[in-house]
Amino acid sequence: MLARMLVPREDIKRLIGEVRGDWRRMARTFAKDATSVPDLRVDVPDLTTHTLRLTPSSPLAGTTIAGSRLRAEHGVTVLAITRDGGALGNPHGDTVLLANDVLFVIGPVDWDPRTVA
Repeated sequence: MLARMLVPREDIKRLIGEVRGDWRRMARTFAKDATSVPDLRVDVPDLTTHTLRLTPSSPLAGTTIAGSRLRAEHGVTVLAITRDGGALGNPHGDTVLLANDVLFVIGPVDWDPRTVA
């Protein structure tokens, strides 16, 4: 369910760990950390939306969207970026990607965001 809500995978794993350790703490953290983006669902065969959070060690951090080659090498298009509590919708190719950005992308159903994050 969290993946359908476009919560990044690493956040989901962290939340699962918190549930196992302390339900109350997890509930407070979930409300604070949940990603909320109005309806990014697309009903196109073989395509779906994915999210990925860029870590400080991500090879994409510090590159531009165009320089990341996400579209050319992975068939993935960046739809929006959340950064510092705000959202950048339909970002340009010259937008610099930063550590802790959450990218909302559309791409092949079987694409794994961990291959680039």
